[in-house]
Amino acid sequence: MEKAQMKTVGRLVSIFMGLSITLVMSILGPLKSGHITAPAVLVSFLCGSILSTAIALLVPIKKISDSACGKIHVNPEGFVGRIISSLIGDVVFTPLMTFAMVFMNYKRAKMVDPNLVFGKMFIGNFIFSFIIAFFLVLIFIPLFVKAAIAIVRSTSVPEEHEEENI
Repeated sequence: MEKAQMKTVGRLVSIFMGLSITLVMSILGPLKSGHITAPAVLVSFLCGSILSTAIALLVPIKKISDSACGKIHVNPEGFVGRIISSLIGDVVFTPLMTFAMVFMNYKRAKMVDPNLVFGKMFIGNFIFSFIIAFFLVLIFIPLFVKAAIAIVRSTSVPEEHEEENI
């Protein structure tokens, strides 16, 4: 697979992971607070999806993970490499996603309970989200890599056809 295709695979994997983490956080955050409603989940998911897609397109997580694994002489495809990649993805996505989602929920909840403290709400959700996201990334990355490779291969033009079109 050529370099441009691998870059596309990396971006797709990041987008898939960001959307997966967003979906889980959109459900678990309100569920954890005890105030889950369909509109709250939908708004959180839509806003989180926009943010996670932007992060996925701007931050080359695969490149960063592979570089980190290379510096400590670990195979990025091995179990330790997957743990490192999961941790890096988690560090990139989770703080921003948690902040955005907690902030949205905080603004709504503050109308009901003016004594809410943002920091307390954020820290509790961040720790919870960080742990959940780490395991989500660890479990789903191999599946998302296979899916992204299949998508890129199915949408790319084979080399022999490229010469015929010139």
